[in-house]
Amino acid sequence: MRPEPAATKAALWLKFIGVKEVHTLVVDGTTWGGNEKGEEKIALGQEEARKLAADF
Repeated sequence: MRPEPAATKAALWLKFIGVKEVHTLVVDGTTWGGNEKGEEKIALGQEEARKLAADF
C-alpha cells in the first residue's frame, strides 16, 4: 500500500476544520536580473497577496 501524500493529508484536515478554499501564491526568481528586478517582483507578489487577503 502506498502512503498518502502530505498534501492529501493537509487537504483532509483543512476540510475538517472548515476551510473551503485555499489560494497559493508563489513568487520565484526574486534575484534574477539583479536586486532592482528582485525588489520589483517582491513588490508585485506583496500586492497580489494584499488583493487575495482583501477577498478573504
